[in-house]
Amino acid sequence: MLHIKLTMEAGSAGTLGLDVLRSPGDEERTRLFYDTAAKELGVDRTRSGNVSSTVPDLGIQKGQLALVDGKLSLDVFVDRSIIEAYANTHRSITTRAYPSRTDSLGLQLFGEGSTVTSLSVWKMGGMAV
Repeated sequence: MLHIKLTMEAGSAGTLGLDVLRSPGDEERTRLFYDTAAKELGVDRTRSGNVSSTVPDLGIQKGQLALVDGKLSLDVFVDRSIIEAYANTHRSITTRAYPSRTDSLGLQLFGEGSTVTSLSVWKMGGMAV
């Protein structure tokens, strides 16, 4: 369970963002991305595993988002199977992912030509009941 705060300058990148629940060899991942040409924020679950889901490939969902001064700011919460991302305080994406691999725990930034201006990651504990 993680809380990730990330700000990236798009620069010359065509696509930039963050992979969560990523396996070491990139066989599985859930990708939060920004497409600079289309000006869209999206989530790509085509490699999320989803073995617990009745729908094996839930694909790509995306929507319009304007960058602020050329920057993408993400506030992401990963809590077991739920991923919530808040972008530039104007848009949000909530999705589920069910990795089939026990080693799908990694994070990776991507976006050749972009610049990370800030990154913080906190490990969260479970709720006490």
